[in-house]
Amino acid sequence: MEDHHLQLALSSLITLSFFLTILPPSYCIDNARFVECSIPFDGGRIKNISYSFLGGNRSELCNFQEFKLTCRDNEYPIIRIEELEFLVLNINQSQYIMTIARLDLWNHALQSIHDLFKGCNTSIEVPILRTALIDESVGLQNVLNQGFDVDYRNDWSITCSGCEASGGICGFNSFSHSFVCFCHDGEQPLVCSSNGMHARFSSIS
Repeated sequence: MEDHHLQLALSSLITLSFFLTILPPSYCIDNARFVECSIPFDGGRIKNISYSFLGGNRSELCNFQEFKLTCRDNEYPIIRIEELEFLVLNINQSQYIMTIARLDLWNHALQSIHDLFKGCNTSIEVPILRTALIDESVGLQNVLNQGFDVDYRNDWSITCSGCEASGGICGFNSFSHSFVCFCHDGEQPLVCSSNGMHARFSSIS
């Protein structure tokens, strides 16, 4: 009788061990970089922005320095492109299009232009939206305030889509200056590997 109870107990332990080993792995100890780059950028009127941008709560490990956004009170964030600063009015992440406006020409009734070129025989070129030309009644300052669209996609945009589809977070390796896919269990060069469930029996001593 004792042998029978012992066999039942061992059978229950083996069964329990079997079910424990085929459960998917717990993600309560996610990779630190995965967690860090999962945090979106929220700045003023621009919310929930991920790759290809950093700034605010988003670490510099999450992308390039040239895509750094700076919070500005409760208004639009600022991005620096070469020597100029631009207000980021909108970001369409699915189309990789960003609407920006020159900070030095924003809401100044063109006074900054007059001050800049006072006494000079020169001119500047400022891109504007195509739709801004449709309504001739719109003043020049309003046209400048609408900003213009720029395409910010790069060679890694398609790669990032594959990484995200595999459950990863797109990031940047500052040492090799290359794309990296941050996954729950570590880093991968392109996409996260599937977490297969492998059943096995554990020996009981």
